[in-house]
Amino acid sequence: MRLFLFLLLIFSLGCVSEEKTAKPEPIALKPEMECEVCGMRVLDYPGPKAQVHFSNREPAVFDDTSDFLLWYLQPDRPKTITAMYVQDMGATDWNNPRDAWIPAENAYYVLNHTRIGTMGNSPAPFSKKSEAEIFIKKYGGEIYRFDEITIELLQSSLNFSLSQSSCGPLQLFKFFNDTSQSAPL
Repeated sequence: MRLFLFLLLIFSLGCVSEEKTAKPEPIALKPEMECEVCGMRVLDYPGPKAQVHFSNREPAVFDDTSDFLLWYLQPDRPKTITAMYVQDMGATDWNNPRDAWIPAENAYYVLNHTRIGTMGNSPAPFSKKSEAEIFIKKYGGEIYRFDEITIELLQSSLNFSLSQSSCGPLQLFKFFNDTSQSAPL
């Protein structure tokens, strides 16, 4: 009888453990969904998107991988994250990305490139390093793994993006603080 109870206990623990580690599947983005960080509609803009799943609430969606990564790198991010996904830009269209979700932690990210997404040159995620290298040949940049990305690196990448743009937030800030220029629009 003790052996039976012991085996029952071991089996029960195994089932509970398996349920906790089951990773939720990515959700399909809908036109009305808004970014967790900035409130912009996620499907209205080009470039890679992201989504985060939690054990205690509905998934959060992000209109840009910059917003997602900056949010994730905050020390007060939720501790209830169960899955994170980004779009594989080697498998979907940059200007109208749909589906092609890959685990965020496994992606190869290209930063400091010249392709413009929702928030500038959005970190471009790829499932294969070879696809990231092809992207770099066309748009420049460097490859980083998820655990190599820091807030400082993202800020540097965003500053690069702003300096390459003819009408980004930096240019508008300069315009409004220097009345001798004509509008960059």
